[in-house]
Amino acid sequence: MYFCAIGNIEAAESRYEIIEELAPDHPDTKDVFPYLMNARLNAGKKRMEEEERTRINVKTNTTDITIQREIKAVFANKETIA
Repeated sequence: MYFCAIGNIEAAESRYEIIEELAPDHPDTKDVFPYLMNARLNAGKKRMEEEERTRINVKTNTTDITIQREIKAVFANKETIA
């Protein structure tokens, strides 16, 4: 729980793996897991917020490509028709 509180999720996960291996049914082991999951979620949320602040957004102009044309297409080559 200490490592989660200071923001060192990797150290908290490694300690949790050790206590999970040593005493999987102990109440302290079961109490730490939700705390660790909450710390992971908060770290992910902070990372996403930071990425949103530094993201470069590009504004594009949309064009309507569905406009019908009045001019008919010419499919024959004028030089080869003669």
